[in-house]
Amino acid sequence: MTYRVTFSKRFQTDGNESTMDPTAQLDVNLADGIVAEKVFIEGFEPEAKHSQEVLDEDDAFLGMSAAEVWEYEVVDGRCSEFEDAIRNSETVMEFIITDETTTDDADLSASVPLADGDSYAPDSGAQIGDGPAGQVTGNTTTDDVDEDLTITNENDPRLGITRPAKKSA
Repeated sequence: MTYRVTFSKRFQTDGNESTMDPTAQLDVNLADGIVAEKVFIEGFEPEAKHSQEVLDEDDAFLGMSAAEVWEYEVVDGRCSEFEDAIRNSETVMEFIITDETTTDDADLSASVPLADGDSYAPDSGAQIGDGPAGQVTGNTTTDDVDEDLTITNENDPRLGITRPAKKSA
């Protein structure tokens, strides 16, 4: 069975594409053997672009996303798993079934390129702390975790939380 899935492709306020892969959130939730083929169909520009390179100041907020359409050929008997993954994805805007032709396990390609769970393109060049005001952009690793971080109990008096006085209502 073939599904046409429309994703929300994100754009930066300057009109350039974000390095985030919109299909990654769906692909990471798909088990092996569900997708026989994945094909890019088309992508749209944000409405605010108005055929110009740089967005107008008043329209920059409109440039946050545009539709990107992909087709997934799904193995029969696994369609419910695929639809569950679609519903759990935060970047899928809509989906429709475009072809109800049977797809068997024998139709599986050994090299269906599904995302590995990192929603940012591997060659994005984004660095830790390169977000607004030096904030982390999501490309952190376990090496970036603060070693001095300690977890405390909610009753620890060092937190400065005091118990409310025991008064009747």
